[in-house]
Amino acid sequence: RNSILISAYALLHLPMKFTFVNNPEYATTNYIYSIYCAKEQLKDDDIILMHGDLVFESQVMEAVIENENSCMAVSSTLPLPEKDFKAVIKNCQIEKVGIEFFDNAMAAQPLYKIKKEDWLVWLANIEKFCKADNRKCYAENAFNEVSDKCKIYPCDEHLEDSCEEAEEDDEALFITIELKAEEELDHLEDFQYAISLPLCILCNDASLLEQALEIYQGRVLYAGNLPEEELLPLANRYGLVI
Repeated sequence: RNSILISAYALLHLPMKFTFVNNPEYATTNYIYSIYCAKEQLKDDDIILMHGDLVFESQVMEAVIENENSCMAVSSTLPLPEKDFKAVIKNCQIEKVGIEFFDNAMAAQPLYKIKKEDWLVWLANIEKFCKADNRKCYAENAFNEVSDKCKIYPCDEHLEDSCEEAEEDDEALFITIELKAEEELDHLEDFQYAISLPLCILCNDASLLEQALEIYQGRVLYAGNLPEEELLPLANRYGLVI
C-alpha cells in the first residue's frame, strides 16, 4: 500500500515535494497516531492541517492561510451537523472541537492553519496521548485539553457549498495522470490496482502511451496533443478512448 500511494502521487506531477511517513498501525488507530509518527517532520514551522477527505473552494484555503492567527475554518450560518465537527467558541477563541458539542458551537471543518508556537503545544499533548496508548481518538481530543495555551481562532468564511467532507458515494468522473518518462510506467503498474474510476492518461509520446496501454488492465481515455493518425491504431488495438 505504501508503494501504491507513492506511485499515485508521482504520476500526478504535483509542483511540490512530499515526505511520506508510514503509520504501521493505520488500520487500528486514528489520525492522532499518524501525526505522532510524523512528529519530527512537523516541528519546524507553521503548518496546514486538514483531514484527507475534505474538499473546498480555493477561497477557503486562501482565507485560512491569510489569517494572522492560528485558525480553523468554521461557519456561523450553517446549521450544526449531527455527526460532523463543531467548534465551541469562548471569548472569540476555539475552546473545544468535536462531534459531541452543540452549546455555544459553530459548524466547523477540519482545516487549520496553526502557527508554530501553538502547534508545538498541541503536538506535545498528542505525544502524551499516544505514549499513553490513547491512539484511537481524534487529535482534537488532545487539543481540547490545551486550548487555553494553543490559541486557535475561528475563521468564519460562510462555508456553504464551499467546504465539506466528501462522502463515500460522492461521484467523480475519472482520474487523470500524466506520463512523461518510461520510469513512470513502474508507478502505473503499482498504482493501477488501486484505481476504481475510469483512467485518463495525459501523454504526448505515442511510444510511451502504447507501453502504458500494454500495462494497464482496463480501458483508457486519452488527453494530449498526439495526432489522430497515431491514436487510431492504439484505439483499435487497446480500446483507447479518444
